[in-house]
Amino acid sequence: MLASCAVVGVLALWLVASAVVQIRVPFVQRLRRYDPCHLLPRFNLFSPRPIRQDLVVRYRRWESESEAGQWRPLPYYGPRPITEAFFSPHRRSRRMIYQQARRLVALERRAGGERVRVVTSAPYLHLLGCVTREAGRPGPGWGLQFQVVREAHDPGRELRLAVFKSEIHELEP
Repeated sequence: MLASCAVVGVLALWLVASAVVQIRVPFVQRLRRYDPCHLLPRFNLFSPRPIRQDLVVRYRRWESESEAGQWRPLPYYGPRPITEAFFSPHRRSRRMIYQQARRLVALERRAGGERVRVVTSAPYLHLLGCVTREAGRPGPGWGLQFQVVREAHDPGRELRLAVFKSEIHELEP
């Protein structure tokens, strides 16, 4: 009986804390920081300011050392079909790319100019691998470059800002 009450109490406390972290006030932001197990939700379900920005990874092939191609997004972005409300086979891939892009942008900000630290990091190498695999399809090309773009989707105002641009990597023949 006592164990059941303790479990119900813990679950009730978790429910209340999960609802409270939806409010954007400084005290609540500190509460989110003291969540080492990530048990509290990180989304803003009841937010008066919904998320209107996204990070998109785009790449381009270089035809020669002086001629660059058009930027293309990785194929996981774009409009999603209605069937993804029930079954989303690319959900994990999309989330992984977004998280790696977010980590890369944060790492570059913290590195403060140490480009070697950024270029040898796991997020950079992971995104480079994804882009190389996608761009490795048959076609001419000398090099490959990717960038992370922040897209803001405010009504009446679309904004695209490149927040990270990679080095140009030579492709193997």
